[in-house]
Amino acid sequence: MFVNDHLGIGGTEAELRRVVDGLMQYKIVPQIFSLERGKPEWGGEIIPDVPVLFGGRRGTYDPLPLFVFARAMRLFQPNSLITFTRHAFMYALVSRKLAGLHFPIYTRALETHGLVTRSANIQLDFAARISRPEDRIVSLSNVLQHFMREHWTFTASQCCVIPLGIDVTRFHPRVVDQLRNTTRQQLGIPAASPVLGIIANLSLNKNHEMAFRVLGNLRDQGFPDIRLLVIGTGTAQRIEHLRTLSVDMGLGGNILFVGAQTDVLPYLSACDTTLLVSRAEATPTVVLESLASEIPIVVTAYASAKEQLGSDLEHLAVPQDQETDFTQRVSSLLNDPAERRRIGKLGRLRVVDNFTLDIAIGRWRNLIYAQGDSG
Repeated sequence: MFVNDHLGIGGTEAELRRVVDGLMQYKIVPQIFSLERGKPEWGGEIIPDVPVLFGGRRGTYDPLPLFVFARAMRLFQPNSLITFTRHAFMYALVSRKLAGLHFPIYTRALETHGLVTRSANIQLDFAARISRPEDRIVSLSNVLQHFMREHWTFTASQCCVIPLGIDVTRFHPRVVDQLRNTTRQQLGIPAASPVLGIIANLSLNKNHEMAFRVLGNLRDQGFPDIRLLVIGTGTAQRIEHLRTLSVDMGLGGNILFVGAQTDVLPYLSACDTTLLVSRAEATPTVVLESLASEIPIVVTAYASAKEQLGSDLEHLAVPQDQETDFTQRVSSLLNDPAERRRIGKLGRLRVVDNFTLDIAIGRWRNLIYAQGDSG
């Protein structure tokens, strides 16, 4: 099995690495192929008759050299390939055709309402036309799977669901409790101050402006010492805009920009509640990481919100741009520690029952070997 992906895309890279590490438990051995150098970079012994993981290491949007990729396919003769981005899926499909091979390709799909550009629509339409019956479109939720089938000509047999997998031993309330006070001290936040967190890149879609307005509302409603941790980065222009906006709104002392973090757990642990105010989302990892850590999260009603939150917590999803309702939902949590603990317990149970890393890896493994047996 090959894995090909543009590495270095935040959550996508992290998810890819979790899947790769997990599949190694089943003696599926990783191999990295450097497309810049046109040769394999091997980190372990090749075991005969065992699928091979394949990774293209390029810049985020650099084009992959199709003929180099096709030549690598002919060289390694993979029995399957996994991609984690739409771009990689396209290159894999075309390169497979150039190589004259017929192995199945599995791609992780994140397309949903509000996240499909014109170019993405053209790419996926083309991909549906040149895909093979044994290829699989792996969606992270039933809502996303339905969207793929509804908008493009992928067949029902080509579509399946494998949910996000969270390391629930790491995102655990005991770990959060150990990190909480230390992180707050390092950030200069008083122990008694209520803390919100927004973990997201600083793009327009993530709608940080609404988070700032909610913060201002809460400060004026009886939380003068409230803090908002902004975890993530973006373009220099976007960062400057948000910093200036925070000062113009009189929130300069309430908002802490901590930048991009390879490990969000310490910052998550400092929060009483987290926020997701995006205009559109697929299946955001931060929702499950917060719930696994027993930290409530209030979200705008993105495509897969109900599927991730479940019936017990779906009230935490607020309709898009309903700033007053969103503020009220967060305020009620900050005012009621017992309710935060109750929701925290329900949230962790939801993740442990449905979204653990073991569940996700097991389904990837079953998909790979089921396809191998059928071939």
